[in-house]
Amino acid sequence: TGSGSVTGSTVDCTDLKVDTGSGDIHLTDVTATRVKLDAGSGEIDATLVAVPDRLRAETGSGDVRLRLPQGLGATLDLDTGSGDFTVDFPVTLLKKGESSLRGRIGDGRSEVSIETGSGDITLTH
Repeated sequence: TGSGSVTGSTVDCTDLKVDTGSGDIHLTDVTATRVKLDAGSGEIDATLVAVPDRLRAETGSGDVRLRLPQGLGATLDLDTGSGDFTVDFPVTLLKKGESSLRGRIGDGRSEVSIETGSGDITLTH
């Protein structure tokens, strides 16, 4: 969508790609192997009920809030220009910078990459 928001629930697919130019993304009960969420200048708020192989979320100026399954095992690559990180999982830090965090949760099997220009990043279960 060019400037509208996307809202969805009970999404079950292999590849999920959502792209908004300047709208928000709100998703609940998502089951997908690969997830790509891109909100140009909106916020991203999503709940995944299954651990994806790959998850990428990106926004230029909004917050990213993701609720992930408790048994998550992932390699994290988080980057925020001027926001804060909240990760409600035990993380083994590999590298932490002023605006970035690289780490591993559990077995590190999934890839989780999140980037926001000026928002906060929150990962909970």
